[in-house]
Amino acid sequence: MEANPFFTEVHNVKKRQPFVLDEGLYDEWFNSNLNEENVLELIANGFTSKEFNAHPVSTDLYRRSIDTNKAYILEKTPPPGLLF
Repeated sequence: MEANPFFTEVHNVKKRQPFVLDEGLYDEWFNSNLNEENVLELIANGFTSKEFNAHPVSTDLYRRSIDTNKAYILEKTPPPGLLF
């Protein structure tokens, strides 16, 4: 599916739209009897209506040489190229 305006800004190069399932449909998604038709229906109609927020995070997130399982990784940082 084409990215909505929010994700067009977040994924501004490839304009990807992630699938974020509505919380009320979790049980349906994890149903062991789920068939392909049900999966496709959930993907088509199960996107959450919650608002999203985004902010720049540490570029360390993308470094394979360090343990990124640290709280600072997700803290808001200034966008790249800004001094302040």
